Amino acid sequence: NMNFKLFQLYRTKNDIGYISFICKSYITLTVREWEDKESMNGLRQVKILVYPSEWNNMELLKVEEYAEQFPHTFVTEK
Repeated sequence: NMNFKLFQLYRTKNDIGYISFICKSYITLTVREWEDKESMNGLRQVKILVYPSEWNNMELLKVEEYAEQFPHTFVTEK
């Protein structure tokens, strides 16, 4: 078992995203998000499920290097 934490950034296969949900059956990675004022929370997201059989293939990334891809989630100094 890996010690996942919400908002950690990972690469799995060809996707890069942050953890938005964790349970023992799967984790959810948010791989894309954009502003949408018509949506309930003002944000649209694309999420993928990552199952335990794939967890060992995930690569932990540094938030600082990828935060600009997720501007609504990670606040960075300019």
